[in-house]
Amino acid sequence: MKLLQSVQFALTVRVESIAAFTDSTIVLCWLSSEPKRWQIFVANRVSKIQNILPRENWFHVPSALNPADLTSRGLSPSKLKDNILWWSGPNTKELQEKREIPSVQVSEVELEQKVVCALTSRNSFWTIINKFSSHSKMIRSLSIWRRYFHNLRSRIHGEDIICGPLTSQELTDTNIQVIRAIQAECFADDIRRLKGKQKLSNTSRIKDLCPYIDELDILRVEGRIENAQISSSQKHPAILPNKHTFSKLIADRVHRETCHGGPQLMLYTIRQEYWPLTEDWTLQKLLVVDASGVFDATHNPCSKLWEICLPIDYDSQEHLTKWE
Repeated sequence: MKLLQSVQFALTVRVESIAAFTDSTIVLCWLSSEPKRWQIFVANRVSKIQNILPRENWFHVPSALNPADLTSRGLSPSKLKDNILWWSGPNTKELQEKREIPSVQVSEVELEQKVVCALTSRNSFWTIINKFSSHSKMIRSLSIWRRYFHNLRSRIHGEDIICGPLTSQELTDTNIQVIRAIQAECFADDIRRLKGKQKLSNTSRIKDLCPYIDELDILRVEGRIENAQISSSQKHPAILPNKHTFSKLIADRVHRETCHGGPQLMLYTIRQEYWPLTEDWTLQKLLVVDASGVFDATHNPCSKLWEICLPIDYDSQEHLTKWE
């Protein structure tokens, strides 16, 4: 095609039309379709050829009438000097009769067709979770998306959509969905064995917790306080994996809710709903980060309360000495 462009540019006469010939029926089929149908290598060259010369200017030439085949297939110089096809080209009348494209089986062409497939990544959900630094923000954001998709389905089926602020039930359902997805990934073998009423393997990390699956498909601790007057989540907390982003967000939320409490207070509060595995590393890490300046021990909340409840005259050294 570069040679065709160079010759056309060098000619000083006006060219009314151009006819190009090839003996490859596959190439003609490529040129007859959109470049995007083919693989990258073929699509790029088909696009360049079509930009220079449209498909209607391309014709088929049999191999017996193609001068280019003489040298590509090998021809001695003694035979080449007397070859009329090489020096004069094919007979015009014969070429006109045989330039129609022969029928080509579709399977021969579709071998080069580009196959486009959609892949679903298992880690797409966890990529979204890793973008959040707060458990409450994550649950609220995912709840908004769940409502959005619910409203889309409702509109398709002509049902009523949900409007207004998020409800506590929506937030609870989202949290359950997240826990179920996390457990399905981290405890897949344990869940499969429990559903099949099989014994957990000796290498299971949760075999000592006597786990079971509740009616919501949540993996929980069996426990031995069934008759205690406490909530069901306290009796049977949901099991969380070690060093998971969701576990970190839960620990961070509890850390703030307990006013930057110590490890024991945090662990007690977390176990009201969840049972994290090997939790010490998470709690200690939060305490180390917190010591960088989030909590200032000099601003004791008890001292503020004491100042409000007791009318002290700070100008009086007597009162200060008395209360000291």
